[in-house]
Amino acid sequence: MIESEVSSLNLGADDYLTKPVSEAVLIAHVAALFRRPNLAEPTDQITLGELRINLIKKIAYLSEKN
Repeated sequence: MIESEVSSLNLGADDYLTKPVSEAVLIAHVAALFRRPNLAEPTDQITLGELRINLIKKIAYLSEKN
């Protein structure tokens, strides 16, 4: 089971819960997620390299072109 957790975290997961999970642990994990700064502020666009996606206008831009 530890190998699965490590593998998942190495592949990009930033949290991991094993089942069965108690209600208290689940609530604590959710509360911790809401404390993260990147989840506290909504964003209207996503940028990845030269690609920018405006989530409000539903337009994608590549190298400043749409």
